[in-house]
Amino acid sequence: MAKVQRSTDLIEMIAERALFCVFGGAFIVFFSYLLLRFKGDGVFVPLGWLLALFGTVLFFVAIYSMFQAKKVTSIDVTCPFCEAVNPLLEKPVEDFACVACSRMIPIQDGEVMEVKQVQCGFCKALNWYCDKTEVLICESCDHEIPISQDDDRPLKTLPKGFAVTEDDALYELVLTEQGIKTEEVISTLQHMLALNRNQVKDILDQLPSTLLTGINRRKAEMLQAQLAIHGATATIQALAL
Repeated sequence: MAKVQRSTDLIEMIAERALFCVFGGAFIVFFSYLLLRFKGDGVFVPLGWLLALFGTVLFFVAIYSMFQAKKVTSIDVTCPFCEAVNPLLEKPVEDFACVACSRMIPIQDGEVMEVKQVQCGFCKALNWYCDKTEVLICESCDHEIPISQDDDRPLKTLPKGFAVTEDDALYELVLTEQGIKTEEVISTLQHMLALNRNQVKDILDQLPSTLLTGINRRKAEMLQAQLAIHGATATIQALAL
């Protein structure tokens, strides 16, 4: 994908060149002045005049650059997502990133395509898409969102691993090691299992012990992480169908 040419980038480049010429010319002219002012036996006088001429040329280059910057024309393209204006040197021929929101602005035949919103069925977040979007991943939860396709366009899906997929299987959480932070683990298990202290101690005396069964993987991983914070080890095992 070719990089889009923005008019602001060109103006910035010209401005940098102009500033370089101004400061460089000023330094050279000042140095030439010192050579001419303290010429001594005159051996450096030709060099002083040469540097003065070179510094003057740099000043003229800076003035010319500023006039060139004023001549830069731009085509304003409004982002359909955030309404920010993107000044370009020429009409876009392909998608490019918005300078404000960094979303890819869809382009077709040199024009900005209409964008639509669809709600994610998993987290209810709104996501943008256009008519040439083939696959859509939710920006909030990374699930793939099914979108309607034209009749003459085949339905495409992402390869496995590019989007989050729901795991409908059921699991059990088995505590295998209690670790050295016994009091913290007991307190965690009391809240997790809604048991009293003596019941939790009985579980710890009979490891490995099944804590919960028939839960989804996301909940099992969350509870596993809570126990791991206090040094306890729990494994997640799939239930046989």
